[in-house]
Amino acid sequence: MTSADPVAWRKRAGTALLTFALLLGADTSAHAAAEAPAEPSCGPGHVNVKDFYDGSGDYSTAFARAVSALPGGGVLTVPAGSHLLRRHVMVNTDGICIKGDPGARVVVDPVEGDLDINHYAAFIVNKPAASGTGLDAVRNVSVQDLRIEVRKGVDGPISQGVIQYNNCHACGVERSQVVWTGSADIDLKGRSTDGIAFSQGSSGWISEVRVDGMPKVGILMTMGAHDVLIDEVETVNSGARNGAGGYWGAGIALGGSSRITVRSAVSSDNRIAGILVGAVGGGVLGWHPARDSVITDCTVSGNGTRAQESAGLIVNSEAYATDHVDVVPEGVQVDDLRSYGNNGHGIYVSSGRHVAIRARHRQGQHRPRDSRRQRHPWRRADRRPHRRRLDPGVVRVPQRHCPWNPLRVGRPESGERRRGARHRALG
Repeated sequence: MTSADPVAWRKRAGTALLTFALLLGADTSAHAAAEAPAEPSCGPGHVNVKDFYDGSGDYSTAFARAVSALPGGGVLTVPAGSHLLRRHVMVNTDGICIKGDPGARVVVDPVEGDLDINHYAAFIVNKPAASGTGLDAVRNVSVQDLRIEVRKGVDGPISQGVIQYNNCHACGVERSQVVWTGSADIDLKGRSTDGIAFSQGSSGWISEVRVDGMPKVGILMTMGAHDVLIDEVETVNSGARNGAGGYWGAGIALGGSSRITVRSAVSSDNRIAGILVGAVGGGVLGWHPARDSVITDCTVSGNGTRAQESAGLIVNSEAYATDHVDVVPEGVQVDDLRSYGNNGHGIYVSSGRHVAIRARHRQGQHRPRDSRRQRHPWRRADRRPHRRRLDPGVVRVPQRHCPWNPLRVGRPESGERRRGARHRALG
């Protein structure tokens, strides 16, 4: 069959439209969203990191001593002012809440050339098991009301979160900022630095957080992270200094995770995507897709500097590069997504099972001009009715990657033109 055969082409288009109808009505087995606790569960103790400071200029030891002073958990207060960390702070005690006073700031600036990747983080939960194999669980750790500035990051194949939770249950980050203040030169090291990372069985919440300028991913859910609520967050400028592909440059990335809910998030000006749902792994670890992901009431705008691979929301699997065609995201539900001004497409679906996209607001290519419209971008369309048509770049599914019938609908939001009958917009 060739694209020059009009009858055959119409049959193929009809099959694709039927597939699209099934896609929109797919059962995603949506899970009940986790909720952030009204108050984090902290232990009974209370210490101030200032009481352990030795005057050296480096607060790494002071934080470590403060954590040790809370064997039963408690609140570790960070007073107003700047606190330099030359090494990471390991938090392997249940019930520790690191809470900043107004104006509290932590500056992560590791020693140049340090080979321990952990030192490129601020706070890590990573408790080796007594058996010597794996990790023991840690519970009820949280970071609250704190601004963290990062001057240097880790390079290499293994990424590191500035806040890194490994096998940490009911752990959270709230009312905080993680901001990259290091060099913007992509030739410098630091490409594998994430903002906040949940991994190896971690669960909990991220609420009222802003992550700005991370070299790799703003917020990462990976390798067994489960039952996490990401609520009212803002991720911007992820991957702006990074020349690599894949997850490098997503505002929020889900891969190898399950039952993650992203709610009321704003993700903009990221290098690859505002939100990416995919698979991670490779090598001896194997590939692990995201499962049962819910994305609701979110806004993605201005994302993508590479038109062929960029979008506001991407659902795909890097496992295709190694011919693992069965490793695809499963159970993705997208409700009430606002997308505008993204390079490439609003939503790009290249692989997945049980993907449902419902109630999407069309915004076109232009952003609102004032803060009121930025906060409520859909009002612009309400005030300016225009001709009804398919939203630009609603869904794009490359034929070679899709386990069900291929479909591409709509036009790209900007920067890309498709040629040939196989790429024609339907409708």
